[in-house]
Amino acid sequence: MKLPLVVTELLTPEQAAVQLAVRPSTMASWRQRLAGPEFVKIGGRVLYHPAALQAWVTANTHTERPKEATQ
Repeated sequence: MKLPLVVTELLTPEQAAVQLAVRPSTMASWRQRLAGPEFVKIGGRVLYHPAALQAWVTANTHTERPKEATQ
């Protein structure tokens, strides 16, 4: 069973930007391009759930593959 969303846990774009170490303008650009974390609009306000930020970071985590040894 899914727990109800607690609205007080939602972050403003400015707070989310701090969490992701980007500028609020980057958050706005990502929203326009639908390229960033999922967000919700409540009463015209854009808000982010911390779990959505974590999911986005996880989905965009890349590891470098070791370079193959040249022979």
